Amino acid sequence: RGFKLEEADKLFVAESDQIFVLNIPKPDDPNLLLMILAQNGPGSIIDSQTALENEKDGDLGGAWLTLNSAGSGPFKLTQWKSNEYIILTRNDDYWGEKAKMKRILMRHLPESQSQRLMLEKGDIDVAYSLQAPDLKSLEADKAVTIESTPGSGFYYLSVSMKDEKFANKKVREALRYLIDYDGLDKAVMPYYGKLHQRSLSTGVMGALPDQGYKLDIEKAKALLAEAGYPDGFKTTLRVLSEDPFMKAATAIQNTLAQAGIQAELISGSGDQIYGAMRERNFELLLGRGGGGQQPHPDNNLRSIAYNPNNADDAKLTNYQSWRTSFFDEKLNKMIEEALVERDAAKQTKLYEDLQGYMDEIVMSIQPFSEVVDTAAVRSDVKGMIVSPWLSRFEVVSKER
Repeated sequence: RGFKLEEADKLFVAESDQIFVLNIPKPDDPNLLLMILAQNGPGSIIDSQTALENEKDGDLGGAWLTLNSAGSGPFKLTQWKSNEYIILTRNDDYWGEKAKMKRILMRHLPESQSQRLMLEKGDIDVAYSLQAPDLKSLEADKAVTIESTPGSGFYYLSVSMKDEKFANKKVREALRYLIDYDGLDKAVMPYYGKLHQRSLSTGVMGALPDQGYKLDIEKAKALLAEAGYPDGFKTTLRVLSEDPFMKAATAIQNTLAQAGIQAELISGSGDQIYGAMRERNFELLLGRGGGGQQPHPDNNLRSIAYNPNNADDAKLTNYQSWRTSFFDEKLNKMIEEALVERDAAKQTKLYEDLQGYMDEIVMSIQPFSEVVDTAAVRSDVKGMIVSPWLSRFEVVSKER
């Protein structure tokens, strides 16, 4: 948002013991800044004395804070063993209502089946990264509850605008009609996402209903013919080698083929797949992202549509539009103007108009599902909301 360490004394001002002033370095939406400050992490309050006691080479204690805590929250970080476990212990000096649990243990258990078996035995209380078959099998267990929480971002099909085929607007438009949205939603995405086609998260200011795209092979063929590809073409489709990505990519590979687009699947780890995207070296890619950590349209748009500099050497890898080599100066300006509009009704209208323009220019990223976070929880655990952005452990208890 434009904040810089060297300007901290001017931007963050404690006028008194009770008044803190946040000066904004450039035009912004104060509502969005408050959302960011309310989020765990950016808005966490650090005990400066404790942090500075562990300062090294002017880092303000940053290195020490990687594996230690100096916060004011309801729990203390007691132990962190990377890729094994984290132990949080109740902070009895917490200023608010004391946490109900004395201790929270977070374990790194990458195997879905291992998590399911331990949950069934009661060895763990919450299993977060279960695969769909394990979640399905647990639905019949009365001792376990399956819970889904709105997540952040989308599952999407993206193209590289560096590829001349996908730089053609008609080809990108054809892809809209080569995704079986309903089929994916019913067969592949349960527990992972829900049908969604817009680039704005559900419920944010100005969010419009889905456009209603449907699988339409004949319409896609006609668009490809208009683009100069009546017989289709060959391409590659990159995808993570895990669910739901592989299943969704296989389904999309099939519908692409029906219109003559022969897509070879290239699967791999995150570094292999998203690494190619960050290097702008791909053709088609099925991924997940698009912001949504804060319930504000700008959070989505900065991630998925905004691109201030399309040069290769700009290395703006945080912008997925840059990764896809998509650049539209008018769209950038519309995003910037909507952010700083102070009249709520006018701001909402600007975001609505912006979505219409995005439909018109045919973006390089087409969402097909909105992320949900699903977990299995022992039924005697109360107050647990499983979400990277919403979890609050101090209200969690268990009747055991």
